[in-house]
Amino acid sequence: MAGETEYPNLRLLFDGYLNQDYDLHGETYADAVRAYRSDIDEGMRLEAIAEVERFQTQHRLDLARAFESNFEREISFTSRGYTAQSFLEELKRLLSE
Repeated sequence: MAGETEYPNLRLLFDGYLNQDYDLHGETYADAVRAYRSDIDEGMRLEAIAEVERFQTQHRLDLARAFESNFEREISFTSRGYTAQSFLEELKRLLSE
């Protein structure tokens, strides 16, 4: 699966923090992203942002489908009222705080 090797920092975020047990890190997805940020170094944080941007660019015509095939098994962003685009933009914002 492409997400395993092309996006290792996102894979860590989704597998370890934004999975079905995300609430172990707080009440919201934002809390889980903040926990991830506190556990990684600055280089990984910057690379995670770059991976989000690369994913958005590489899949600009099929973003929702690509997100679903790469990461949906860990997280359901639609259940929280996000689209693939809005979720990834929020993720970049949280990673940039």
